[in-house]
Amino acid sequence: MKLGPTWLSVVLTCSPFWGCGAGEPESEAERSQVEVDLAELGLAEYQVERRSLQVRGVQHEYLLARPSGQPIALPLVIAFHPSEQSAASVRSYLGMEPLAKGAAIFVYPEAPGGHSFPHMMSASRDQQAEFTRSLIAVLANDEKIARADRVFLLGVSSGATAANTIACRLGPSMLRGVGVLAGLLYPAADLYPTGDYTVLPNGAVSCPFPAGMIIWGMDDNSSGTSFDNGQRWRDQYRATLGCSAESIPVNPTPCVEYTSCTEPLRWCAIPDLRHDFWGATGEVLWSFVVSRL
Repeated sequence: MKLGPTWLSVVLTCSPFWGCGAGEPESEAERSQVEVDLAELGLAEYQVERRSLQVRGVQHEYLLARPSGQPIALPLVIAFHPSEQSAASVRSYLGMEPLAKGAAIFVYPEAPGGHSFPHMMSASRDQQAEFTRSLIAVLANDEKIARADRVFLLGVSSGATAANTIACRLGPSMLRGVGVLAGLLYPAADLYPTGDYTVLPNGAVSCPFPAGMIIWGMDDNSSGTSFDNGQRWRDQYRATLGCSAESIPVNPTPCVEYTSCTEPLRWCAIPDLRHDFWGATGEVLWSFVVSRL
């Protein structure tokens, strides 16, 4: 199945999960040159190392996966795991490195304490956002292995909520896109009832969001992440990006992309899926990344 530029084709097998800068795009000539450069890499083998980064006195651990012999700075994809899981497990479940074939580097953060990313309180949200800023600075500015203008956040379940809260703080000025499976955005509990953002009269949230990809199971009836919750978050995201209610089909079925948006927004409502991992999640998220390269 062809998912993007001619240098990319994919095959994927996934396992289920358990538990719950952007800048202006290049010209067509510059984009074509990027595709040529990536095509010439011909890299599929990734080297993985465990790293740590201290931010505001807190030690953050993460896995860094990058192509062996990487000669140029590449897009950066940061993927947050669900609760009671790990960086290694979400890396395995998403299976994105075989899809990328050397066209991106990947970071898989570990939740502090090995449980879930703290996202209930405003201070913990600020901490995760600062970690993400610092990570981008290290990889893009210091080591020059990542492109600061091509940063993507991904997340699954509670990791998706973490990605959304970070995106709310960093916005499209730092992020090229955010893609989630079954994760919401809701106000920080310690700032109730005002929250760390507001919902505007038209249903939009007050923090600017980058392009989005939302995947949700239609049979998800979990507390706080039901399909109804997912539809409400989709509608808020759609209002935030100024999209119309009309959409066009995108691969794979049943995914759609909304029209007239300030930034692209895709939505996949998956029949017969509960709060669980969808087998095509990695493929769909990578397709979204490719569409924003």
